[in-house]
Amino acid sequence: MQSLNQIAQERLMLIENGHFEVVEKIEKLYLGLENEIREGNDSFNMRQLPKMLEMLSKFETGSVPAKLYEKSVDQQIELNGTFFTHKLAALHERQKLMVMSAIQSKEQVLEQSSQIVLDRMKFLDKQLEHQQNMQCIPNQQQPQPMKLSVSNPDDIEVKSIEET
Repeated sequence: MQSLNQIAQERLMLIENGHFEVVEKIEKLYLGLENEIREGNDSFNMRQLPKMLEMLSKFETGSVPAKLYEKSVDQQIELNGTFFTHKLAALHERQKLMVMSAIQSKEQVLEQSSQIVLDRMKFLDKQLEHQQNMQCIPNQQQPQPMKLSVSNPDDIEVKSIEET
């Protein structure tokens, strides 16, 4: 029983450590993806937007082409902001789902491990009970030596019993 308990405890430690490693890997993966999204947003703000504003400055102020291009730049800024926000929200949601999935997997493994330990303990209990029963049965059914009271040993007749 003590060995089983020790094995169960060691298994739980392995599962717990493994769980932390899985969660850490998930978080690192999604941190990398989040950084890519942020870099894309920064690229828009630092490279593409300045180029679009530079192009806007080439148009005559107040002209129809300037107004159309300015409207296009405003839409692009809004689209980029919306895209960035939605992409991060979706990323965080997927990360949360992955962590929840890892937790559920851990809980299933723990449940299965617990069931295995319970089954082993039941088996050991039955084995112990069986051994105790086997020890009790011989004590109860041991043949008692027969006591013969013979007054004269010459009166005893010896017969040979053949095995059949």
